[in-house]
Amino acid sequence: MSTPGPFARLGRFLRNMFGQKDAGPREMQEKKDLYWILLAATHRDLRVKEQAGRRIDSTTPTTPAVWAYESRDDLRLTMEESARHLDDEVKVNEMSLAQIRKQVQSRIESQVINALEDAQVLEQAMEDLHGNRDADDDEYKLSSHEEEKFSEVLLKEYEKTVEAIDKKAPPVKRRTSDPIPFLVTKRDGIETVLHHFGWMPEKTLHPNELEDDHVDAFGFKPNQAEADMVGAMRYYHARNLVRSSLAHEKAHRQRSHSLIPFKSTLEEAGRGRGVFVDGFAPAGTLMAFFPGKVWPKERLSAASEQSQMELANDPLHQLAMRYDDYLIDSRMSPYTVVKNLWAIAHIVNHPPLRKTGERDDVFSGPNCVTCSINFTETMFRDQQDKLRDYLPNEYEQPPQEWTRSMFDDEKVVMHGLGLFALRDLEDEELFFDYRLSPDDRQPNGQQYPHWYRVIDEEAVKNRWNLDNEEKR
Repeated sequence: MSTPGPFARLGRFLRNMFGQKDAGPREMQEKKDLYWILLAATHRDLRVKEQAGRRIDSTTPTTPAVWAYESRDDLRLTMEESARHLDDEVKVNEMSLAQIRKQVQSRIESQVINALEDAQVLEQAMEDLHGNRDADDDEYKLSSHEEEKFSEVLLKEYEKTVEAIDKKAPPVKRRTSDPIPFLVTKRDGIETVLHHFGWMPEKTLHPNELEDDHVDAFGFKPNQAEADMVGAMRYYHARNLVRSSLAHEKAHRQRSHSLIPFKSTLEEAGRGRGVFVDGFAPAGTLMAFFPGKVWPKERLSAASEQSQMELANDPLHQLAMRYDDYLIDSRMSPYTVVKNLWAIAHIVNHPPLRKTGERDDVFSGPNCVTCSINFTETMFRDQQDKLRDYLPNEYEQPPQEWTRSMFDDEKVVMHGLGLFALRDLEDEELFFDYRLSPDDRQPNGQQYPHWYRVIDEEAVKNRWNLDNEEKR
């Protein structure tokens, strides 16, 4: 007798929900989303165990995080085992929505802590490179110690990137996207920084780099900026590249990637910025946090008319709503100067429109999904209290005490939102489904911006209760 696969188990999971009291369209959609996150996270946990076994059996040392690539058969077997575990052992079919939320929080907690720890370790590593500086030194001028270390790191990273471009053409057969576009952009970005600081003086400018509207590898228009601004941006571009390189050496044992903001691959984005994974991250990995101010539901509904008018102005779509109606406002959050390198989910793009004739495969849609994250008191016990400095959020107004005690088993320090990988990711741009609610105020009678495409119509209807709204 064959074992049910993850899709069959998901179907049974959804059918069971129809008999539950909290099974409205919105609740069902949240449960479906949470099931996929649980499935991906469980799948990742099984691969972590496999990694540990490979290290024990190995006769030679392994690097901190050497993830084995999965074949199609490997993926099928591991997914079936993950689905069986959730169904038969966790009993997710029998859980209420509140219980499933808690199960997800429990499953992702270690990754959240590891991400905060890595942010702390890498920020300290960057401080160590800072060296001694006089108080009156230019903030954006590298110290002599930084000059030496930054140039050393970036020249090595440049050589490694050029070598990777040569090795990966044609692309190897993996369950990830073609890495070449990212590697070329990364090479160009490093070249730009090396040239700016005089560490690669032989670089020659291409004609288009002299044009007024030239967009560099970082999505920045240097020819339209003041010299001081260019200097400041190049300082942080260099810093972010160096920190990304250090992440591969100093991050947690299960992490073999970093994140870098670069020029997006999206043509319709006007070559603005996007977020790229630098390295390899398996499915189920916490990729990024949404930074910014947090509005609890009860505070949002009681906000002043002025505040509500301000919140209605979101041209870059950097307001994100959790299913439990906590609003994350990332509109004023930085993306170049960040203390927590993972806190840049707010500039991750929506998947591009497919071109006519382009095949609809796994690589053309979202590769990440949003997930609520509760930063709880237990995450910051003992020696971990300093990790609070790396929380990506702060409350605009804290939740009222009665809501904390009613809905939370343990004290929540901060309500947040993260992005998790839906599939294996390597050297590519991150995308997630914005699931924008229809807005009749859009120009030309359209409900969405011109660049936006609906990925999953049913999910959008369920998420925003559109069928119920139409019946009123």
